[in-house]
Amino acid sequence: MPTGHIGEYVHAIADSNAYNPVAEWIRSQPWDGLDRFPNIAATIVEQDDYPKHLKAILLRKWLRSAAAAAIKPKYKGRGVLTFQGAQGIGKTSWVKALVSDPKLRDTVVKLDHHLDGNNKDSQLGAIANWIVEIGELDSSFKRDIARLKGFITADSDRVRRPYARSESVYDRRTLFVATVNDPNFLVDPTGNSRWWTIAAEKLDYSHTIDMQQVYAQMAAEVLSGEPWWLNDHEEAALADWNSRHVATSVVADLVEPHLELDPARQKNIAVITPTELLKVAGISHPSNSQARECGAMLRDLFGSPKRIRGRDKWRVPLVEPTAADLKEGRKGETLKTAIPEIF
Repeated sequence: MPTGHIGEYVHAIADSNAYNPVAEWIRSQPWDGLDRFPNIAATIVEQDDYPKHLKAILLRKWLRSAAAAAIKPKYKGRGVLTFQGAQGIGKTSWVKALVSDPKLRDTVVKLDHHLDGNNKDSQLGAIANWIVEIGELDSSFKRDIARLKGFITADSDRVRRPYARSESVYDRRTLFVATVNDPNFLVDPTGNSRWWTIAAEKLDYSHTIDMQQVYAQMAAEVLSGEPWWLNDHEEAALADWNSRHVATSVVADLVEPHLELDPARQKNIAVITPTELLKVAGISHPSNSQARECGAMLRDLFGSPKRIRGRDKWRVPLVEPTAADLKEGRKGETLKTAIPEIF
């Protein structure tokens, strides 16, 4: 046997004898038919104003996602179960209790992982596990958010194994749960649908629920065709709640008072660029980053822009008093200068 090919032969033998300990554990005992979901849901005490029905939706679909990651080919994660709450309420300990077998837990659950979407070692450290807790999510947001979002919802991973000449592609078998203390942790203006937020008061991590049976139940639901992703109605409910966790910004604070969001009062419509709107809001020399943030805000509120004379413009309803003030030149730029299409 040519020694130069030994590594390839070893990898071929390994691939033909692949072993998934999580799938084996889930299948080790068939589901006994007892619905344990209410029990695991009861271990999460939500904050007073958090909707119970949303907690049930997010938790159940995330648990289905956990089963799907282990047993379904071409699995694609849709959301990160995200616990927001004060320090010391048991968030990380609850994640640890998701696998009741201590030996298995030590090999497939990674706690307090500081995930960096730009760092290969950080990514490899994550995908070597089944369940990964992103500890202090807001610190991960300080890096490249777009790359982070793309990584956590990928359906495959490219890994170059030791001594291999090229990368191998593997189906994703990892899902994520995040923990964060700060209530205003969402900083991405392009959308936060991946963060399945549950505002928690406390979590009971000392429960004795048979988690193997929980996942066996979830696997049965997945195999019967039940989805592990949110439908449009559920996405809307999540977006409504997540809006409470969005960090405020100077741009939003200055722009929002100038927008008329009541359809019955939207008479003063301007065809406007983000830069022009920022000038209306009193920022005389907007930076590129401010313009991008304002553009994302307009896209979220009013949909896609229209390309006019080589620039993206939105139809934006302005508050009437602001328009009158601007016409009289009492503040900012005049409407005629900043947004000539209004005339």
